[in-house]
Amino acid sequence: MEKAEPFGHPLTYYYLNFPSVSRTQNHAFTAAIPASVHSGPVFLFQPTRGKSEKKLNKEWTWKLASSLESFKTRKDLEVRVEGPYPPRDTRFETASHIICIVGGTGITGAYSLVMGWLKIRAATGNSKFTLVWTMKQREMANLREWTELEAIAASTPNLTLYTHISSESGRLNPLTQILQALDLNDVGATVANDSSTAKEAAWIYSSGPDGLLRATETACIEARRQVREIVKGRSRASVKDVNWYIATWEA
Repeated sequence: MEKAEPFGHPLTYYYLNFPSVSRTQNHAFTAAIPASVHSGPVFLFQPTRGKSEKKLNKEWTWKLASSLESFKTRKDLEVRVEGPYPPRDTRFETASHIICIVGGTGITGAYSLVMGWLKIRAATGNSKFTLVWTMKQREMANLREWTELEAIAASTPNLTLYTHISSESGRLNPLTQILQALDLNDVGATVANDSSTAKEAAWIYSSGPDGLLRATETACIEARRQVREIVKGRSRASVKDVNWYIATWEA
C-alpha cells in the first residue's frame, strides 16, 4: 500500500481506514518505509493469529487478509489515509545508541528507524543500533524485509539484531536486553569506556503488546538509574544517559 509524498522520516505515522473492513475504524500505523520523492510509504502488517474463529472475525487485520485469495496475490483496495504525521519523539536523531524492544507488528516502527539509521548514520561509525524483536512463533519472522535486514546486519559492525521466540524461550526480559546492549551486567558493572569519554545518551524505542510496553518502560527507568549512578561515580560507562519513547498509541 503506497501513498505518494515528497519526503519521509523515520516513525512517520498515518491513520488508515479500509471501508471494505469497517467504515468507522481508523488505525494509527507507522510507515515501515517512509515516503520519498520516488514512492509513497510502505506499511507492513500481519493478520491476528492464535484466537478462536469467532474472535478472529472481529479483528480488522484478519478481515483484511481474508480478502486475499492467498498471501502471494495482489489486490487493489480502497483506503482512506490521513497523514503523514511527524514522530512524537526525535531524540533518535542524536542518540549514540538506538535500542528497539518491539513485539509482533511493533517491528514496523523499528524497521523505519533502522533503515533511516543505515541510510544516514551507520557509515559514520560513531553510533550503534540494537533491535530486539519478540514474537510468539518463529514463522512470524518470515518477512522478506527482515531476511534482507539480517543479511545487512551480517556486514554492519554496529548493527545487532536479535529474534526472541516466546513460545520457545519464555517471556522476554527487556531489562536484560537493554543492559546487555549497553555493556552493563545485572549489578551495574560495565566493560565500556571511561565515563569521561562516554558518548551521549542511548535512546530506547518500544512498540507492541501492552505487557511488553509496561515491562520495557520499567526497564528503561532502571537502566537510566544504573547509568546515572555509574556516571556520577566516574566509573566506566558507554553512554551518559538513557532516554526512551514508548509507542502506546500504535496498532
